[in-house]
Amino acid sequence: MAASKREDASFLNIKRLHPQPTLGLSAMKHRAIPFRKALQAFLLLMLMAPGYGEATSYTFTEIAGPSAFHSVDSPAINANGTVAFTAGLNPLGDQGVFTGNGGPLITIATSNLNFLNFAGPSINDAGTVAFKATLHPSLGSTTYGIFTGNGGSLTTVINIDSNTGSVGIPSINNAATVAFPKDSSSSFSGIVTSSGGVLTTIADNSVISSRGFGDAPSINNLGTVSFQEFFLEIQMP
Repeated sequence: MAASKREDASFLNIKRLHPQPTLGLSAMKHRAIPFRKALQAFLLLMLMAPGYGEATSYTFTEIAGPSAFHSVDSPAINANGTVAFTAGLNPLGDQGVFTGNGGPLITIATSNLNFLNFAGPSINDAGTVAFKATLHPSLGSTTYGIFTGNGGSLTTVINIDSNTGSVGIPSINNAATVAFPKDSSSSFSGIVTSSGGVLTTIADNSVISSRGFGDAPSINNLGTVSFQEFFLEIQMP
């Protein structure tokens, strides 16, 4: 029973790891004895590679675990080691978005009269988090939104009613530009960025062969966006 509980706790923890070269090759060989045949090729490659005399071990920093939350999910980390993640607050389904670096956590957003659940946080080096939220249904429709925040007031990037479209998982860069997929039932769907309240279409499915886009684009600090697009296969006669 103790082993089972340990596995559950490990699954629920969000940890940050730090590489530390500490082990020599002899220690690697000692640990590899039960898997000697399977690892022969790997060890040969290690001998051929620069710095083969050192392996890498890790230390771990616990960001969040079962002592604080019912569940944790979707971690994202910035260059300063701050982690953003979603968490289940209780068995009733209440959720939240939080950040942490091993000390006290910062609450970005939680389920309340407005928010129902959250998905896909992204964090920049200033600690600003972008996330998708589902708002409580009203008059038979659901509203999806993209929001940003760093522990204070939230900024609304976009709200869209489920009767007219939806949004996907956002990505934020250090200039606070947010990239995300946007679907619309009344116009073209595509990949959009938001900066200072201005929406810019990066790509859309106005091309007849385009079938849509993946759910999670990524934006770098230069403002370049990578994304997945699906195309209709056209067979020539």
